[in-house]
Amino acid sequence: MRYLFSIVLCLFYLHSPGQASFYDYVPLGPYQVGYCDTILFNESIPYSQFGYTGASPMFVQIWHPLEKQSNRSFLHYGDFRKRNVPEQLKFVYSELSAHLDTSFIQYNLSEELSTYETLDFGPYALAEVLNSVKSFETRSSYSKIDKKLNFPVILYHHGSQGLSDENFIMAEYFASRGYIFVSANFHLPYDNKLPFGLEEGVKNDHSAVKVLTAFAKALTNNDKAFYVGHSWGAQAGWCYLYEPGWADAFVSMETTIEFKKDSLEIKDKWPFVYDAVKIQKKTYAIPILMFANTQEDKPFPFFENIGSNDILYVSAKDSFEHDSYNCTYLMRYFFRAQFEQPDTELLKKQIGLYAKHLKMIDAFFHSVLQKEPFDREIFKGDFYIN
Repeated sequence: MRYLFSIVLCLFYLHSPGQASFYDYVPLGPYQVGYCDTILFNESIPYSQFGYTGASPMFVQIWHPLEKQSNRSFLHYGDFRKRNVPEQLKFVYSELSAHLDTSFIQYNLSEELSTYETLDFGPYALAEVLNSVKSFETRSSYSKIDKKLNFPVILYHHGSQGLSDENFIMAEYFASRGYIFVSANFHLPYDNKLPFGLEEGVKNDHSAVKVLTAFAKALTNNDKAFYVGHSWGAQAGWCYLYEPGWADAFVSMETTIEFKKDSLEIKDKWPFVYDAVKIQKKTYAIPILMFANTQEDKPFPFFENIGSNDILYVSAKDSFEHDSYNCTYLMRYFFRAQFEQPDTELLKKQIGLYAKHLKMIDAFFHSVLQKEPFDREIFKGDFYIN
């Protein structure tokens, strides 16, 4: 009974007058947003778990512009997790979904911003809070892609233990502005072997992201593709985007290496990035927009002079949490009327900065598409840009 009451109350607050929405902070563009999903298989990595044996499955999510306006019903955040899967993958997907719920709670609902003290939602269990958050009404409508589109494509790679839909607001933002946004899970569940996200031999294999990139490019007649990665996803970009042809620009959202100066520590913790950047001294022949909240007006030491003449080192001047690059980290703010939270003002500031990051990424992509210089002046009030 308490569970049912929490859901009903959540829906009331979500739609009640005066209750701010994410879309008040992140205005969408002229297109409606379509959403669909599919499954790919990565033949390079075998997978044998939960009754399935074969190529590693990739559960893909796609947000895309709808050129024809229509009165479509919006999906709720939890609907992104609902999909039809083949019988042989049902157990795998069920386990994956359970791991994703655990990750969501651990990273997005467990700690206060800044202090990292345990959040207390009073009489509500964390699972109840999660179920309420899943009721968030998005601006995505289910719509299959039945022909090749003609929009540039964005490939998104989540962080370690991350979710493929952790940045659905970013996905909607760009789909509404004329981009196809493609994401997928880069982790799979394993039965009592390793913590989710730390599977042996998979975490630093980049065949999966290449499979996804090839698929994403095949969705469109447009020849432009952009890569956006957060944390581990950004690290993955540095490990393969020196190869020509994969992307026309790269947005690296805080690998965490930007704060480091000790080469031995970097080599020990991030050996693949270290090898690409420092040992092999790879050249990145594409424009790169790097974010990291160092709050310093200078380039990031490890990535300085890396063989690219077209790189921007950007830090917000105000504090911006590592996971604030993901909209799911900020979603609980919009349920503050139901679940009392001590850090709502901090969350609100993070949401404002999240929106400004999206605006800068949009301007960066626009400069690449139009072959124009990036206009940094309009962002200098909120960001250090080198």
